[in-house]
Amino acid sequence: MNLITNSWKVFTWLGLFRPIKWKGLKARIYDLCTLIVLFFNYSFFVCGIMEINYAHFNFLGDIDLITLILQYIENTPKIVCMLLNRSDLIEIEYKLSNDHFELKDDDEKKIQTKYDKFSRFVLLCYAALQTASLVYYTTGRILAMESPIILPYRGRIPYNYSSSHNIYMLTALDQLFSVSSLICINGAFNLVFTSTMYQICTKIQILKHRFKIIMEQLADNVQTDDPVEDIAKKTMVMTEKYQDQLIANWVESHNALLNLYDFTKSVFAKAVFIHYVINSIVMCTLAYILSHCEIDNIFIGNVFYFSVKCTQQYLQCSSAHQITLEFEDLRDMIFSTNWFAARITIQKSIIIIMSKSIIPVEFVSGYFVTLSLDSFKRILKLSYTIYNVLEG
Repeated sequence: MNLITNSWKVFTWLGLFRPIKWKGLKARIYDLCTLIVLFFNYSFFVCGIMEINYAHFNFLGDIDLITLILQYIENTPKIVCMLLNRSDLIEIEYKLSNDHFELKDDDEKKIQTKYDKFSRFVLLCYAALQTASLVYYTTGRILAMESPIILPYRGRIPYNYSSSHNIYMLTALDQLFSVSSLICINGAFNLVFTSTMYQICTKIQILKHRFKIIMEQLADNVQTDDPVEDIAKKTMVMTEKYQDQLIANWVESHNALLNLYDFTKSVFAKAVFIHYVINSIVMCTLAYILSHCEIDNIFIGNVFYFSVKCTQQYLQCSSAHQITLEFEDLRDMIFSTNWFAARITIQKSIIIIMSKSIIPVEFVSGYFVTLSLDSFKRILKLSYTIYNVLEG
């Protein structure tokens, strides 16, 4: 599944997802690079926490720094998900392209190609927005630097970085790398999650196609079920065992997809829940920053950043919501077929499928957050409410 594996590459470049084929010494060297990347990232996080004056806490004065700290908190479960669930992510990608979901004919390949093109276009547009935001936001911070006093970002540095120009530049580069990787991790995780959701949608479409083919074959079999003398026609009539096998294979594929979706939810649920909660806070703080600063390079960078956060949340909610709609469409399609014209044993199997498809398939994380377009509307309302509290 090239779309999913390509989304892993950003984490691989950042040192947080070891290539699948790397073994032995190469793998150990990569793991060491991962530790170094994590050290540089979270050293900036610690410096940011130490910079805040808790004795005389000024939320509005520290709002820019607090936003970055919240982003580190949001990214932590995402990093943990990619590092600790590495084998699970590889298993999900393998199951989506093998076993029950291996493409069987040209029609299924066309369905896969169609949805791959759509997914690639959406994700490329998002990646372009993310890249533009990163470049402009970082450029604004670089232009605000004043050697050897003002660094790109605030932080309690545990040494005298202004003692020499070289030390100042190394410290500034460390900050720029930490925040840039922070933004890249945030965007890359969204690529991984959204591409996985889109691929599951594709497999539901393929299941719908297979069910239509099966029902057409059963219908043709009923029409040729009258007594005939032509041996050629008799050989075309499917045996009852073969009919049962067709339905059994489809039921196995349907159950496998439901189980795979539940497994995928268990892998992403914690990271998605933390993202959902913190993203609402970050969006309102960004809105507050935008409403209280002059129009300059930093302002435009924050506009890009705010646009990216809204797009991230929309893609997560819309892709998960699309799976719910696809399963509902699959259920409606099964109900609308002439299943009652099939044999009794086939009818019983289809009734079991119907009873199982009545249960809504939703992405629920944190026990009360359901990813859907409605939840996207709620997070916008929540962000606006928090913004009004800050404004008041």
